[in-house]
Amino acid sequence: MCVVRAVNHITDLEQNGHIAKSVAGMASDIQIPPYLVDIRHDATHSHLPGSYILSHAIRDLFQWLLAVPYTHLRAHETPEPLVCRLSPSK
Repeated sequence: MCVVRAVNHITDLEQNGHIAKSVAGMASDIQIPPYLVDIRHDATHSHLPGSYILSHAIRDLFQWLLAVPYTHLRAHETPEPLVCRLSPSK
């Protein structure tokens, strides 16, 4: 479930405006590997993948998190307590 929660949380940080964007669309914008989004979708709407797939997904998610540049906006700069904004290079 950590893959589901991580992908949901990371993409929620990218949600801005009044019109909701799809998780897949936001994940693509910030370059989350598509298969992690597929695992999140399957686990949420269909079935939980096997432990082998999940262990590789967790490893790849951590590698992605370590590789992507990000910035922190402190509480005085935003109404939210602490916001992490991802800044993938294209």
